[in-house]
Amino acid sequence: MSSNYTENSVIVAPSPVLWPQPFIKLFYGNQLMTFVSFDEGWKERVEPYSKNNVFILDYDYEKDPNPGIDYDPKKGKIIDLTENFRLGKKIDPLKF
Repeated sequence: MSSNYTENSVIVAPSPVLWPQPFIKLFYGNQLMTFVSFDEGWKERVEPYSKNNVFILDYDYEKDPNPGIDYDPKKGKIIDLTENFRLGKKIDPLKF
């Protein structure tokens, strides 16, 4: 996906993806692209932007079956919801 990022790109993502913003901007995108937290108000914050510039990412925590451990960070993965968003499908952050 990073080859599609431009200075006009808006990345909507949950906190596990947002915290490395400087790294993502430096190595995978553009220093001017915008990041938006994937929470309840995300839709309103991306309305001013063209849908073609908005990328929706979520993070799927794969649950660890061991008691006392919420998730296994080695098994988590990024889910690309961009196409669903651009097609007008309902998009909600994954619940974990």
